[in-house]
Amino acid sequence: MVLTDIIVDIIYLFMMVLVWTKLFSLGSGQIGGFVLNDYIMYYIISMLIVMFYPAIENYFSSDVNNGNLVIYLIRNLNPMIRYYFFSMGSDIFEIISMSIIFIISSIYFGYFIISKILLFLVFLIIAILLTSLFRALVSLIAVKTQRIGGVMGTIFLTMSFLSGSWIPLNLFPDIVQKIFYFLPFQYMRYFPAITYLGKTNTSQLVFGFLISILWIITFYFLFKFLYKKAIKSFEGQGG
Repeated sequence: MVLTDIIVDIIYLFMMVLVWTKLFSLGSGQIGGFVLNDYIMYYIISMLIVMFYPAIENYFSSDVNNGNLVIYLIRNLNPMIRYYFFSMGSDIFEIISMSIIFIISSIYFGYFIISKILLFLVFLIIAILLTSLFRALVSLIAVKTQRIGGVMGTIFLTMSFLSGSWIPLNLFPDIVQKIFYFLPFQYMRYFPAITYLGKTNTSQLVFGFLISILWIITFYFLFKFLYKKAIKSFEGQGG
């Protein structure tokens, strides 16, 4: 299963390289302010970032449906942190393989600069916190309904699109890009990637940092509030 996932990742990356190579062969030397190497590295970084995103909602939904959530309630524990590390443990080989591809590609294309690496790590941590909290919020739907696959699928497809997974956000009109700056989604994937590529200036970095921290705080307190209500509802259903 792990080997299959790694092979799928490599095939997807290879397809993206072919697509963008073809697009650049038909046009000018830049598309949306990016050169070909930028887009190749963008998808590598994007794929690396998503490796750190935990499937919190799957674990939580499973524990709600089979009743194992009661164990955490009895011990007065929040299960979300455990879910995160469970997820990371299952994806560790994918993370390692994609990290190797990231490092080799960065060196080959000339992006491997210590200052960029450190700045990228800062926004990677922010992206992990932001995405984990968002997915934890979404997972609370499982308390209300057992069949959450369709709802979550729609939410995560939307999140994936708005975070720049399919289409880099720099290809959208300027007015749309300005709206994206105030939403949390681009800080989950797009912003860390373009930061590493050197496509952000100081004011954008500061603004992006402050907005993303504000969203993290908002999601955190919103989760705490809704988690308490969800647990009360779960206890009522099970009681």
